[in-house]
Amino acid sequence: MKLNTNTPPLLEAITRGDRKKLRELLDRKIVEIDRCFENGETPLILAISHGYTDIALLLIARGADINLSNNKGISPLMAAGEADNYDLFNLFIIKGADISLRDSQGENALHKTARLGHAKPVQLLLQKGLYPHTKSGYGQTPQELAQANGHKEVVSIFKNFKTTEQDKDLFTMDVESLEDEFDRLKFDVLLGPEIINKG
Repeated sequence: MKLNTNTPPLLEAITRGDRKKLRELLDRKIVEIDRCFENGETPLILAISHGYTDIALLLIARGADINLSNNKGISPLMAAGEADNYDLFNLFIIKGADISLRDSQGENALHKTARLGHAKPVQLLLQKGLYPHTKSGYGQTPQELAQANGHKEVVSIFKNFKTTEQDKDLFTMDVESLEDEFDRLKFDVLLGPEIINKG
C-alpha cells in the first residue's frame, strides 16, 4: 500500500508494522481501534493481511472486535484462514469468534479455507460444528470449492469427517496447548493486558 503525508497515523503504523508507534497511539487513546479506514478495511484485518501477527495480537489485547468485518464482509477469522495463519485462526476460535459469519458473496470461513486448501483450519471448523454443506451465494459448498481447486486432502477431510469423542479430546488438548503458547507470546511481544480470557 502506498502511503502519503495524509495517511492516518493508525493506518501508517499498521501498514509499516510499527508496533512501537501503534502502542503509542493506543496508549494516548487518540485513535479508534475498530474504525474502518477509507478503503473499507479494519485495523485488525489489515494487520492480518500484512502478516503482522504481533500487531494483530496487540490490537486484540487492546480490545479490537474479533467479529468486526470489513466492507466486503470478511471477518478476522476469515482473514486469518485465508492467510493460513493457523495460530491467529485458533486464537479467534478460542476467544469465541463467530464461525458462521458470511461475506458479501455468501461465503463463511469454511468456504474460504476449503477453496485455498488449508486443511487444519477446515478440520477445526468442522470439529467446532460448522455445517459442511452450506452453499455460498454462488451455490457452492466448501467441499465443492476444494474439489474445483484440486485440494485432494481437504476433499478427503470432508468425505471422512466424523465427530467422535476422540476428536473432541484432541481438540481440547490442542486448545490448552495454544493457550500456553499465546501466554508465552504475549510476554515476548510485551503486550501487557491478557490476550486469552480463561475466566
